Amino acid sequence: MSSTGNSDSGDSGGTSARAPWWRGPALLAALAAIGVAVVTGWVQRGEEAVVSAMSEDDPNRPVVAVGANDEVFCSTWLLHKDPSFVGQNLRNDLRGVDVFGKELRPVLERTKDSTGSQLPTGNRVDVTIVGKREQVVVLEGIELSVAKKSSLGDLMGVGDQCGGGFPARFFEVDLDVPNPEFKVSDVDDNGKSISEPIDFPYQVSSSEPEKFILMGKAKRAVEWTATLRWVADGKSGKTEIDDHGKPFVSFPEADVRYHFNTSTKELSIDQ
Repeated sequence: MSSTGNSDSGDSGGTSARAPWWRGPALLAALAAIGVAVVTGWVQRGEEAVVSAMSEDDPNRPVVAVGANDEVFCSTWLLHKDPSFVGQNLRNDLRGVDVFGKELRPVLERTKDSTGSQLPTGNRVDVTIVGKREQVVVLEGIELSVAKKSSLGDLMGVGDQCGGGFPARFFEVDLDVPNPEFKVSDVDDNGKSISEPIDFPYQVSSSEPEKFILMGKAKRAVEWTATLRWVADGKSGKTEIDDHGKPFVSFPEADVRYHFNTSTKELSIDQ
């Protein structure tokens, strides 16, 4: 993920949402005292935070943290090899491994990589934006770039006994249409209705963050990145949003036919 900016003049105005409970005086004072380093804590829920602009000299540039779902356990794998081959590799790699211990995930990660399987990193992407100082940064929009589309291969659910921050803005994009664009969503990623969703522009500062949930919807396997456009102190800029320098991957998890149980090490198929 990278940031760029130029000296283009722009309107620093914008609309801001009603201040919810998490923007109360006590919390805002604490956030201002802690500064931009608090962003890492907001997004680390088992994900690795990728923070942009933390060390840059430009005080106008907002800090952007991106968290992609890269969980290999209790997740859906997009296979690029025969399911029986992947299942056999999982059985071999898990031999002697405590499937309830901390070594399970590293083994699954290695098997995923060695078999060329992919995770649905683009089905939900958490993006947290905060200003470096009290001065407002206007977020003007977010744009999509499709890197690749491919036919959907076999899907395998991997795991066993899988169970089911602060308010976020939800955006969804239909990656199957010719010119996909992010649109503000009136439902969250669990299908729950959102009352009066607010679209761009938004405002952020060191004490007023925003969190976006980007939901890529696709019937095929689609790789994509995004670009956040912003204006601060009359200067426009942009921040690239990606998965550690790679595109996110979106595909329909509901189409899973194969299931690998990490406890019994058995591969099953839905008829």
